[in-house]
Amino acid sequence: FLVRLLDVAPLKVLRWRVDTVYSIFRFPTEAEYLQEQLERCIEACKTIVESIAFPVLLEGVLMMGNYVNAGSAKLGKAVAVTLDSLEKLTHTKCALKAQPSGPRAMGNALSLLVRQLQETKGANFRTALVGDLRKCSAARDFEPSAWEKSVQHL
Repeated sequence: FLVRLLDVAPLKVLRWRVDTVYSIFRFPTEAEYLQEQLERCIEACKTIVESIAFPVLLEGVLMMGNYVNAGSAKLGKAVAVTLDSLEKLTHTKCALKAQPSGPRAMGNALSLLVRQLQETKGANFRTALVGDLRKCSAARDFEPSAWEKSVQHL
């Protein structure tokens, strides 16, 4: 069978045809996967744009950063924050409010900020923020350049 097949067309042509048929076969599955990824990303973006808690958190991060860096002419007058700032706050250690019966607990600056915002904005602030961020976690592995390459490959 294979010898007769090679008589019909050279191996190079046959390989190209098999690759083409394979690509046609797997196209619907790959397209559906890419569409699901994009829809998760769009849903996460909509959640952040419509969020009430997330802009409050970013405002708090900006205020905290300007307060901490008030002595620096360059750093103390920031007008915006990057999302990397949130990660940096998780690595910034700080002492939390002292407990009446023991030593001060240690935490990170982001948890301190969220606690403060919960006290000032209401008990449902943290719940709203967690709900918004939970939808975003589904899209956290989305890499636009890899997605673009996959679409071009299709």
